[in-house]
Amino acid sequence: MKEKLFEEVGLLLHEGDELGALKILKELMNDEDPEVKVASLTVISVIMGKFRRIIEEAFPQVLRMALQDPHVYVRGNALELLGKVSFEFPEIVERHVHEVVSNLSLQDSDLAWNAVVALGWIGGSQPGLIAPFIDKIGAGLKSSFEINRITSAMALGWIGSIDAELVEKYIPQLLELSKPGEAEEVRLSAIDALASISHGNALKLEGAVEDLALISVIDENENIRGSAMEAIIEVCKEKSELARAVASVVLKNVSLEGGADWKIVVTLGLIGTGSPEAIPHMIPELLKALESRKVSVRATATLAIGWLIGNNPELPEEAAKTAINAVSSLLEDENPEVRRCAVESIGWISVNNPQISEEAVSIIEGVLLNERDERVKLKAEEVIEFMRERIKHFKRQSA
Repeated sequence: MKEKLFEEVGLLLHEGDELGALKILKELMNDEDPEVKVASLTVISVIMGKFRRIIEEAFPQVLRMALQDPHVYVRGNALELLGKVSFEFPEIVERHVHEVVSNLSLQDSDLAWNAVVALGWIGGSQPGLIAPFIDKIGAGLKSSFEINRITSAMALGWIGSIDAELVEKYIPQLLELSKPGEAEEVRLSAIDALASISHGNALKLEGAVEDLALISVIDENENIRGSAMEAIIEVCKEKSELARAVASVVLKNVSLEGGADWKIVVTLGLIGTGSPEAIPHMIPELLKALESRKVSVRATATLAIGWLIGNNPELPEEAAKTAINAVSSLLEDENPEVRRCAVESIGWISVNNPQISEEAVSIIEGVLLNERDERVKLKAEEVIEFMRERIKHFKRQSA
């Protein structure tokens, strides 16, 4: 039955009967079945560029669905359409912004929370439309209700991804909400907002980079760590020298249990991969860490150097040579785990640097001759075998 109604909409539009199609679409938007509602929203989304009158007439109903529909699935699709209309027809949305804002006075109600989210979607396309109401959106960050803090952070993130200046004053509050002690969902919404703002203007987070670095390594939530790293990468793309402070903070939080702290290695490696221009600023801190009295710090630093240099072959050859020389000094380290990490690091460094591969093989061959620890020797054998294959590969490429 409903399929036939959708077919009729298509036929009416083909005949140019917008009013007839609109009448049926409004009926479908009021259907009890959420799937039918979503389908009607999809149709409007597809045709609105050609049939402007339909979106003008249907928009109030789209807005009501975004704010009031009991099904989150329907609200989500209505919000998506709201954002699209904001981008393509801002003048239509502008006529209804005050209607959305009026719902904010209904504090701590579903309607108020949904209104904040709707304003975030609008602002994520046309921040100028919601600029006069930014304080009302940001006020939720200080609410005693968790849902208010979540929706406010989400909305500010969407807006900030387009206009970071508009939400700049809320960055300290978002950073505070990102830290341990706050509810997990609030923290995730806040750190996601900061990551979004970094895409709008990363330098607005310049003063937060050390706090973000700390979050990126100590937090137990993988998603929170990931969003912190995302923001750091964007900041370092714009101001690469800040990476030195990031490396310093990260290395101060190396776990002292056992050998290398892989969480630190991965964090620094991913930051370097995302922002290669930051690597020359991180390497000096890592080279200093090779001289640490703490075994885990030396082991972690040597692996991080290997990851950063090995995964970024576009770095100058001199950087790889400097790294090889520095890491090679740890082949004489008193701790076998540090020596094993040094062997692995040399292998990584040479993997994409054909100009130093043969020298690196010679260095590791020396380890096999002199090393007594079986785990270190085993790692040396693995690395040599791998490196010899890489050398053959390089020679075939250059032939």
